[in-house]
This record gives sequence, structure tokens and C-alpha cells, in this order.
Amino acid sequence: MDSRPIGVLSSGVGGLTVLEELVTAIPNEKFIFFADALRVPYGNKSTSEIIEYSLQLALWIEKQNVKLVVISCNTIASVAESFLRSKLKVPVISIVDSAVSTVLLWSNLTGEDLKRIGIVASIATISSGAHESALRTDGYSGEIMTAACPLFLPILKSGVMDKGIWQAMMDYYLAPMRDNMVQGVLLASTGFTLLSEFLHEFFDGKVQIFNPNPIFAKDVLAFLESNDLRTNSNENQQIELYTTGAVQTFDFFFHRYFDMNANSVKVVEVSSLLV
Repeated sequence: MDSRPIGVLSSGVGGLTVLEELVTAIPNEKFIFFADALRVPYGNKSTSEIIEYSLQLALWIEKQNVKLVVISCNTIASVAESFLRSKLKVPVISIVDSAVSTVLLWSNLTGEDLKRIGIVASIATISSGAHESALRTDGYSGEIMTAACPLFLPILKSGVMDKGIWQAMMDYYLAPMRDNMVQGVLLASTGFTLLSEFLHEFFDGKVQIFNPNPIFAKDVLAFLESNDLRTNSNENQQIELYTTGAVQTFDFFFHRYFDMNANSVKVVEVSSLLV
């Protein structure tokens, strides 16, 4: 048993969608969520920048005496996961494997042969090919279409949930997937899970939208239990929120989309993260 908190790492506020699943699936634990809201989006940055910034975040959260680092950002997971594992002394678990297992588990349970699927994510995540590679490694042999959608998260952060705007944005980025009749779409950016209903409608209800967050939360719980890292405390759940800046944006996004009982967000200056 281990009463230390769980660290949840994100490049921006999109990781809050994972945190929400974690606090539901894993009661009584303490969570420390750290987002680099000042320097987001990571998806438009170079590989070296993503690795450098991710290491800064990871080393800071490790110093908070966490027992596990959860990478809730697909971009960090796709580009920097192996590097972070080599630098941290605590275990690291990321969302990429859970994203892939979400697709394959659904296919196995339903018996539906997915001949053509789409992956939507940030530019860096798509460029890394991490999800495609993991799908192939796990035996998927169908066609994979990809689409980088860099404007999705900025619009979400602004709180815009107008159906017409989102249908136009999805038509701009995802029309080729719709026209080529993909059977499923994997959301390889955590914030995009907030768009599931709009995506379902965009594809005329004919496409399975894969949200990896629930499976990821179960995978984190299973990791804690198999490694004897679950807390033995019956205290109320605690959530601490930290960001490198853009507090107003963070607060707005948090209260716009979520109903979690968390402490007020605190700022960690970027200058204190430099390594």
C-alpha cells in the first residue's frame, strides 16, 4: 500500500478529461495535476522542444513525492514517453497503449471487422506515428487514415460549443475520412473527447468514436493494484491543480466542462522548471 499522490502530467488543459476519469475510477487517492498551460500547444512544437518541456514538467511532479506519473497527453506520450521513463525514478504510464486497446477491444467484443479507421490528434502526435505503430504491433491490418486538427483545442478552450462552427471545422479537417467511409475514429488527443457528440453527428451516426480515457483510467487502476501502490487510506479524495500560467484560461476550461472538487489552481513559474 502507498499513500503518496498520483502525478498526472499534461501539456495543457485537455488532460483534465483524463483526470476526470481517474478520480471516478480510483477513489480515495490523492492526485496532483500539472499542465503547461503557458506554453501549450505542444502539438505544434518540434520534437526537441516537446522532450525538453516534458522533462521539466516530469521532474517537477516527481519532486512532489508522487508514486506514479500518468502521462495524460497523447503528444507527450507519443514523442517523449521513452525518454521520460529513462529519467524518472518512479513508474510512468501513458495513454497510447490504452488508446490502441480501446479500438481492438471493441472490435473483439463486437466481432466487427474494422477495415478502415481514422486517427485524429495534434500535428506532433500524428507525425510521430505512435498510434499507428502500436495498432500494427497489436495486429491491426486494416487501413489507417490520419488527420491533424490543430484548431480543435484552441476553440474548445474558448468555450465555443456551437454546432455550426464545429461541423464546419470537422468538415475542413475530417471530410476525407467521412468520404472514405472510415468505420471508427480514434481520439488521440484527450481534449477531443469533449467533441464526441459532434463527431458522431458529423459522421451521420455511422462511425464508432473511440474515447480512450475510460480504458486508460482502468489501466492505471490495474497498474496500481498489481504493483501494490493503492492507498490504504479512507480519507476523502484530494485533487491539487498546478499550471505554468494562463490561470484564467485554465479556470475557465475547468469550470466550463468539469465538475470535480479540486483545490484552486496554483502557478508554477517556468523559470523554476529549467533543468
